[in-house]
Amino acid sequence: EAGLVAYVSLRDAATVAPVSRAAEDTERWRKAFEESYGDRAAEADPGLNLGGWTSPSTGEFVSAGEMTEWSEATFRRILSLRPQDVLEIGCRTGSLLFKLATRCDGAYVGTDLSARALTRIRQHQDWLATKAESVRLLERGPGDFSDLDDDAFDTVVLNSVVSYFPDLGSLERVLQDALRVVRDGGRIYLGDVRSLPLSQALHLSAPWGEADPDDAASTLLEQLSRRAAAEEELAVAPEAFLDLASRLPGVTGVSLLPKLGRGRNELTLFRYDVVLHVGGQAPPDYPTVDWSGEGLTVARLREWLAASEPAPLVVTGIPDIRLNVKLAALDLLHGGRVRTVGELTESIQPVLAAPGGPADPAALVTAGQDAGYEVSVRFGGHGTVDLVLLPRQDVPHGPVLAAVAPAAQSPAAWTNDPVRAARIRAATPQLRSHLQVYFPTYMIPAKFMVVDGWPLHPDGTLDRSRLPLPVTLPADAAAAQREPSTETERAIAKIWADALGLDHIGVHDDFFSLGGHSLLGVEVVEKVRDVYEVDLPLGRLFESPTVAAAAEYIDGVQAGGDSAPKIASIKPIDRSSYRTRRARATAPAQ
Repeated sequence: EAGLVAYVSLRDAATVAPVSRAAEDTERWRKAFEESYGDRAAEADPGLNLGGWTSPSTGEFVSAGEMTEWSEATFRRILSLRPQDVLEIGCRTGSLLFKLATRCDGAYVGTDLSARALTRIRQHQDWLATKAESVRLLERGPGDFSDLDDDAFDTVVLNSVVSYFPDLGSLERVLQDALRVVRDGGRIYLGDVRSLPLSQALHLSAPWGEADPDDAASTLLEQLSRRAAAEEELAVAPEAFLDLASRLPGVTGVSLLPKLGRGRNELTLFRYDVVLHVGGQAPPDYPTVDWSGEGLTVARLREWLAASEPAPLVVTGIPDIRLNVKLAALDLLHGGRVRTVGELTESIQPVLAAPGGPADPAALVTAGQDAGYEVSVRFGGHGTVDLVLLPRQDVPHGPVLAAVAPAAQSPAAWTNDPVRAARIRAATPQLRSHLQVYFPTYMIPAKFMVVDGWPLHPDGTLDRSRLPLPVTLPADAAAAQREPSTETERAIAKIWADALGLDHIGVHDDFFSLGGHSLLGVEVVEKVRDVYEVDLPLGRLFESPTVAAAAEYIDGVQAGGDSAPKIASIKPIDRSSYRTRRARATAPAQ
């Protein structure tokens, strides 16, 4: 049972005591980069310094192999732009720098707030061979362009850093300053942008799989909305970059590029890349063919290209088979066309190859390449992609992609509000601590639910039936509970409970499945450091995010003194209980 539930609303942020936004943003970057990348062990090849990754949003584990594929795809995409002089903002430990710098004829400048990350790069400078003299490392924030000359670079890279900005305005200010150092004909590459329109699709699998068939579909939809709203990393609709480009001086085109790869995970399905083209000629208009209108399939596309003389062509409106099932389910939920979760599951049919139907972007790229084309995939609208096919002899400097038309949306609908989500998360432990001063324990609510507004009856009284239901632990997770039994476990559980805003945490609960994320993890490990004077690396928390594992590590360090702890290495836990139990129903047919 949920127990006593308290519903609260927050004051407007403008009424809260102001803080220095610039200092707050800088500290946000410093903590995230220092903790996320500084504690990872160096590998023999620093360009491959990638371990597995656990999604703070869904608890999904992305393997080292999938991470390597994702990294290589980013590298190849930037390399296709033929960069010569590069500024990389947020270079971290150099996984991109070591591969890209050696292939650029000019200078390479990497900036990062993490001194440890930059030290890691310097320790492996021999991997740069003759390019070591051309690489310059600067410890600074993303908005600091001091002592960088005008028109010094043809390529500015911000890879996997957009999500750390607090809002779109902060990102726009950095882009405005970046344009000063980009020469005519250059570009700004923003990689790994979280997609706002796909936020609910990202969160769908776990609650759908955990729900009972008789559960109301409206409850599932409400839960998805709450999970998406709780994200503390910036998510941006692709249309926002088209709007930005119309206001940024010198930008002549925008490329919106979905992530590609064999792996179907959060990094490839729910994120995208953006290229802002600076100066030069505007992208030409190529002849277009409508995928659905022509009733195309991958096989028919191959036949079409084989029978035609090579010429530029754009195939538009191709449904992305990787997202088709989830988007179809969300369409049913939002349209109110199903009453229960069981009806939703029964309504979703396996995706079969059909004329004009969904296709795998990777298969489309292969078909075009086999026919002798340079192929790119661009964003084509919600859940669709466009295929840009250019004869190889017509692409001297890599493919140039025309921008799609912006949707008729208010700019307010183009991003989430990570700052508000952080305020909500921080308010819960503060409110609980305040109430504990005045009330006995049995009167302290077990759950605090923050609401945007109060549902009212026509007479102005509160309509309690319309208040959102509290979030409860999955049945499987509850069954695996064990109460903290040692002093260290109890202390760690208390730290987690305060950070997550929960009253009860079992020693086998998954930190990320309870709502934790990388930035919140930074706060937890800093609190552990304050209490125990022990460094609990954030990497350890990612590998095995349970109270039991964290307590075992701390006890081992303290028992071993200054020497390495004599304990078994922490193994990743099995998160199958947190994932969908309807894989067959939700996976598209191959």
